[in-house]
Amino acid sequence: MIRAETIGFTIGLLIFLFSLYIKPEAVCHDGWKSPSIGVQGACSHHGGVNYHLEYPFIGLIVGLCLGSTVYFYLDKKRQAKLDLSKSKLAADIEKAINTGRKITFLYKKPYDKEYQLRTIKPIGFIKYQHKRGNNYTLCVNGFCEIKKSERSFALKRMKDLKIL
Repeated sequence: MIRAETIGFTIGLLIFLFSLYIKPEAVCHDGWKSPSIGVQGACSHHGGVNYHLEYPFIGLIVGLCLGSTVYFYLDKKRQAKLDLSKSKLAADIEKAINTGRKITFLYKKPYDKEYQLRTIKPIGFIKYQHKRGNNYTLCVNGFCEIKKSERSFALKRMKDLKIL
């Protein structure tokens, strides 16, 4: 998965690089846009140069703004997807932890084809940090009755949770 900052930076950089290929123009006093920038006397028949359009500078500003907007939009979407702590699933697990009750749920590991029924006595939540970047996966830690040991289960891989 491509990270949000990479996409935002790439978009900003492409806009800036595109702006470097646009030939800058001079605007004469009478409003005429002259493509002959740098040529002496290019605007002399139009009252002289009023100002220059600097496309690379405009491209830099537009690139920074658009790249930042894309980054923050994608990062916000990613955070909303990862922050399951506000979900009903997490609230039900929290209730089971506080009351000392077991839970059952269907769980599917990444390499499994089908869901398996699991029963655990939940202990608490853990955020597993991903190897690259600042992403994490929210998991519940608890004693698994099938494996007869303490295990962690990713909330995003659980469904049909029931409190016993």
